[in-house]
Amino acid sequence: MISIDRTFAIKLSIMIRSQLIDYQYYYPFCDAIIEKNDKTPYWIIELSMTKDPEIAGNIALLYASFDSCEEFDIRYKCNLYIACLYVKYVEEHLSWSNFLLNAGMYTDGMPYANKNYDYFFNQLNVVENNKHHTLLLEQQRQEVFSIFEKEINEISTQLEFFKNIL
Repeated sequence: MISIDRTFAIKLSIMIRSQLIDYQYYYPFCDAIIEKNDKTPYWIIELSMTKDPEIAGNIALLYASFDSCEEFDIRYKCNLYIACLYVKYVEEHLSWSNFLLNAGMYTDGMPYANKNYDYFFNQLNVVENNKHHTLLLEQQRQEVFSIFEKEINEISTQLEFFKNIL
């Protein structure tokens, strides 16, 4: 079982906000927590009652921020979001072009991720100019993976946790 700590809540919030997961993933998780605990954390009960991704993401984020002066590293959160998009690509919920477009849009005006918007938009331009050549796509995929490997592995592990509950 995964520890339901601040780091878990941050990852959960980002997974929901990036639409990597939705209520069909976190409802069974919440139900399991409610079933096994006499004193279920209130944020889990709130989460179990909403399908709205914005509200659900905020619930987890508020829990992660509650009673803490410590801020989560913004770069880490941005990198986790990019990792969620990458995993959506791997899970075949996004094309490579859409991954690059979404990552570019997310990082536009936000210089906190390991790579900023111009990196992703430049990669997208290269892909489109080369008519989505398979070898080029694979090279880009490997490069992005190496840049965000730590976060991709964290998100993949967390996604497997939710899949195993279903």
